Amino acid sequence: MSAQFKLQLTPQDSIYLQATYSDSTSGDVRQYYNHDGTITNLPAPSFGLRVHETQEPNVFAGYHHEWSPGIHTLLLAGRLNDRFSLTEPNVAIQTIERGANGMAINTFDSPFSLGTGICTTV
Repeated sequence: MSAQFKLQLTPQDSIYLQATYSDSTSGDVRQYYNHDGTITNLPAPSFGLRVHETQEPNVFAGYHHEWSPGIHTLLLAGRLNDRFSLTEPNVAIQTIERGANGMAINTFDSPFSLGTGICTTV
């Protein structure tokens, strides 16, 4: 979803505003010849892969001033907020637990999961 607005203040000045929102969820969207996983020794899609991304809200504001024909000043500021997560239960990461002396005391497999959140103001 997106909304944008432009206003001409004077013949030489204008402002611009834009706000966007995005919420997307998907799984394994790659194309496979072995789409149902019934053929052995061929790659198959992962039915457990989940990807989720949210951008809420991304906001941009701009200002334009024309001093004379061909001479312009432009200013653009924005705030970007993005959250991304990926979970793949069919892939395990071998994890090693170490004791106080640094020696391995336990190993186990944990499912792969990744999550990030980024907020940037420019």
